Amino acid sequence: MLRATAAPVAGGLVAAGASVVVAALATPIQFTALQVTCQDDICDTLARPTDELLGQIARAGMTPVGWAVMVMVVQWALLLFFCALGVVMMRRRPSLLSAVCGLGLMLVALQDFLQPLEPSGSLRWVLVLLAALNQASLFCILALFPDGRWHPVVLRRWAAPGIVAVSAGATLRTAGVSVPVLEVLETVVIVALVAAQVHRFFFRSDWVARQQARWVLVGFCVLAGLFVVAQVLWAVDLLATFQLPLVFGLYAAFLVLGVGFTFAVLRHRLYDVGLLLWRVVVYGGAAMAVLLCYGAIVALAGMSVTNQNVSALGAAVFAVVVLVGAWVADRLHRRVRTRLYGTGNLAAELVSRITGPGPVRTDLASTIAQALALPHVEVRDTDGSVISSFGGPGRTAPVRRQVTDGAGTPVGALLLSPAYGDELDGRDRRALAEVVPFVAMVLRAQRETEELRRARAAAAAAREDERRRLRRDLHDGLGPLLASQLVTLDSIRVAQQRGASVSALHEALDEQAKASIDEIRAITRALRPPSLDAGGLGPAITAEVDRAAAAGLDTSCVVSITKGSMPAALEVNVLRIVQESLTNVIRHAEATRVSVEVTVDDEEARLVVCDDGRGVGDHSPGVGLQSMSERAEELGGAFEVTAGQDGRGTRVGARIPL
Repeated sequence: MLRATAAPVAGGLVAAGASVVVAALATPIQFTALQVTCQDDICDTLARPTDELLGQIARAGMTPVGWAVMVMVVQWALLLFFCALGVVMMRRRPSLLSAVCGLGLMLVALQDFLQPLEPSGSLRWVLVLLAALNQASLFCILALFPDGRWHPVVLRRWAAPGIVAVSAGATLRTAGVSVPVLEVLETVVIVALVAAQVHRFFFRSDWVARQQARWVLVGFCVLAGLFVVAQVLWAVDLLATFQLPLVFGLYAAFLVLGVGFTFAVLRHRLYDVGLLLWRVVVYGGAAMAVLLCYGAIVALAGMSVTNQNVSALGAAVFAVVVLVGAWVADRLHRRVRTRLYGTGNLAAELVSRITGPGPVRTDLASTIAQALALPHVEVRDTDGSVISSFGGPGRTAPVRRQVTDGAGTPVGALLLSPAYGDELDGRDRRALAEVVPFVAMVLRAQRETEELRRARAAAAAAREDERRRLRRDLHDGLGPLLASQLVTLDSIRVAQQRGASVSALHEALDEQAKASIDEIRAITRALRPPSLDAGGLGPAITAEVDRAAAAGLDTSCVVSITKGSMPAALEVNVLRIVQESLTNVIRHAEATRVSVEVTVDDEEARLVVCDDGRGVGDHSPGVGLQSMSERAEELGGAFEVTAGQDGRGTRVGARIPL
């Protein structure tokens, strides 16, 4: 490893300067070669013009000299850029890996300048030296990338023999001497190093190292895609037609490769490029498929035109193939875009989830993730609890988006992991801005559903408590009374058999029967006050106020009921709240005056009980207040106890929706 900073930077500057000098020496030869027309479909140098390419640039108003100048400008720009990248790598992360990667980039940019040179010319020594350096840098890159550690470790000892092995064949081949054994050995070593890289990626690399490898893999995938496209075009005899975009596509691919190496070595803001790599592969495959289909259609059209005997059949087949192919291509295009970018129509997806029969709670996160092609989405409540989740936690910190309702009240939050990078792109932000109201509606519905569930559970618990109370009253109150009557009847029968007097026993039996009847009446009154069945809610409330007046209070009562019929539960609960409120006033308030106001319309029932007593003060709520609150809340209403007017007395209020 290189430790000092000045030495690597100096070495990088020397290598960059040498590259510029070599390129300057080779520029006249390269400039002349770029003006020579290639007689084949394509030459060894892709930038060499063909007759068809010259015709294309002539129609654009460019001469062969202009073409050569343009290509030379691009090549020089790529060389200078790669030299700058190499120096930056050596300066920012001085190491053997930075040195060989920077040198490798410079050698890649030099290849275009060296292709026209002859091994027997005056610059033969330059070609031999650069060939040796090229293979040595390739060996070190494959052995050290991406973390700078030798893999396998044994290469640290055998690095020098390995470099000689891979460099000897290329050096002799450049000098015009062919040694098959060395060339085979060179191939074996390179293949072994590639296999070591694959093993390192899957079994030894951590997440950072994998991201470094993916950055470089993107450039290699672009290069491989261009190579495959060129082979397909050559197979369908269209390579010369698409030479112009291929030339500049090749330079762009090398540019991507150089930038990928630089980002990988410097580890500067290592974004997850897995999705980007997947998109490159998909679009590369799609481009090759389109080219193959294009070649097949051209060939089929040529057959239908040249063969006069089957021209009609060929035309029909050609038309069917085109129509079916267009339909298949459209379907594949939609599916690929959905897979890579999501459906995008997030609002429609959420509306279908909300109105559909499926569980919204489970599908909310997955709907957002699939519509926006995000790897991880969490939907959280206001207390931070996870309501819905999709995918695993991302490598970068998730983006948090607050969800508020129309009044600006927070109802939850969204945690979204970007597909790549550490921020959502503009498309995702626009989609979220449109869909946040729907998410707020779902979260509010979720909360109300949970509140309804709790209310139902409380109602069920109250019903069971009432049943237990009724069972206890029947068992402990009415049961013993009936049992005592049976005992009295047995005593009467025995006394009659002995001729004794039974008048006292009859009186006792009469008292027991009356007590049983009173107990039954008390139980039935506890279930539903008889006054409700006698005259309805209004007279029942008036009777309770009269009871308070009989206790010595100055009372006033206002009852306004415009609703024709009310649920039985509403009548019972309103009356019970009034009864309990008046009981508290009589027993605890030390009041002289109490007023009761009850209003029932088509929307809700409202009741207010006010007194001029000593007020609630610092006393904690007792069983009575808790019972009144539960009666209002179990019907979806609200209950409150506050100070009376001017801070005197107590005001009990309740609102229960119909």
